[in-house]
Amino acid sequence: MILGAPYICLGESDLHLFFDNPTRSKAVELIRKVDPIIVMTHSPQDYMLDHQLTADLMWDACFNASVPNYVTNQVNPVKPIRGIPYLFYADALNGTDRFGRRTEVDFYVDVTSTIKVKEEMLARHESQRSWLREQHGVDHYILQMKSWSEAKGSEVGVGYAEAFRQHRGHPFPGDQILGRILGDLCRTKEEAQS
Repeated sequence: MILGAPYICLGESDLHLFFDNPTRSKAVELIRKVDPIIVMTHSPQDYMLDHQLTADLMWDACFNASVPNYVTNQVNPVKPIRGIPYLFYADALNGTDRFGRRTEVDFYVDVTSTIKVKEEMLARHESQRSWLREQHGVDHYILQMKSWSEAKGSEVGVGYAEAFRQHRGHPFPGDQILGRILGDLCRTKEEAQS
């Protein structure tokens, strides 16, 4: 185990994901069980519908996990959480939506000091590697990840970066918590250019 973090799966498989009441119920229960301060998920503008649906399910679950009148379909439901967590969307693959248009990002996180860990984690994701080899004809996805992270880093003057967008719609918290936590590792383009 590289990160020492638990793995929790809702049991939904690739290309079988739906935004329906049973899946919504499971997503809300997960947020209630974990009671996170921060949630990071896929981009709502991505090349793959599963990623878009995951983003929508997490947005919905973060909001509904605190609603006392929302009773899930689970056997032993967890109590609602007290507040809505911060929600962040990762940048879409290649920074573009499914039409090839550039997606917006709010800020970047400098991952230069942890790029080797990111590389090691990705190398262990064998099911993704074999699928990309067959579906996309790509077998150098670690090199692509590094290249993409390097390109993102160049946008803000660091070696490697990841880009994110924060969900600031009502009633989600809108202050930049990651900036407070990560300090100089977190920056906007404007900050990098000043």
